[in-house]
Amino acid sequence: MGVRSILSAILLVIGLAMVVTGVVVMVLNPIRIEVYHEIKWFTYFEPMLRPPGEYRDVELSYTLSKDISFDSPYVELRLWKYRFSPEAQFNVSSTQCIFLSRDILLEFHGTAPNRNGTLFIELNSCEDLRWGANLLRKILFIESLGTEGSSRGLHDVVAKGVIRLEKGELLIDFVDIIPVENISDECIRVYVYSPDISMRSQTLSASIEERYRCNYTVSQPHLYVYPHFIFTPVPRDIHLESKMFTTGLSIAVIGTMLSILSLALQISQLRQSKTIDIEQTVEGTSQNQNI
Repeated sequence: MGVRSILSAILLVIGLAMVVTGVVVMVLNPIRIEVYHEIKWFTYFEPMLRPPGEYRDVELSYTLSKDISFDSPYVELRLWKYRFSPEAQFNVSSTQCIFLSRDILLEFHGTAPNRNGTLFIELNSCEDLRWGANLLRKILFIESLGTEGSSRGLHDVVAKGVIRLEKGELLIDFVDIIPVENISDECIRVYVYSPDISMRSQTLSASIEERYRCNYTVSQPHLYVYPHFIFTPVPRDIHLESKMFTTGLSIAVIGTMLSILSLALQISQLRQSKTIDIEQTVEGTSQNQNI
């Protein structure tokens, strides 16, 4: 076996190994597109005619802030942007409003590998777009499931939740209501993460609401304008994660080029061998004719 044959075989083995390695890297690290959203909100008013009379135990609910994220582990709720005063909603002489509650409504959807782990729900204060003090922490225990399509409820841990096994992955869905009456921070960061489970994808939605009970008297017909607030997620930033996929693609391309070079060397050697055989045949024919 000649030097070219050995070199061609080595290049072919290395090339095929690099192609397989590159394809495996690309399959395990697909291109990920992360879209970060911010909430745009606008107000519209619904006029309502209130006849004269006494209104008792009227409950009001206000959404102070709402945020939604896609493939992001946290959202930020900024109370100072949407602070309201219930007393200002009534143009009457006598109004008494009692504060009832202030809650964070949390909704989470995510996919993760089918294994045991923990999921942390944290509230942190926001300080100039930085992490502030930890205000609250809750722990959600995740257990693996053994049968495709099986599920397990999370009602004992959070307000409502379920874990399902589909296509070999855990689908985690839950909602929670977190009381925050004693939290006075104007910016609250809601953070959901796992230290031991790699989340494939996740959507986190959180809003903070205040509830009041009001008693008031209307002495003459009063046009009451009730405000409605619509929160719409708007894409803020698009992040493309393709470093490992590009690395795998580069390895596969280099491996393909090495394999092609190996085939070129083999073809070149075959042509050279064929040429030598033809020359030997012609030379042998000539010698026979001379004899």
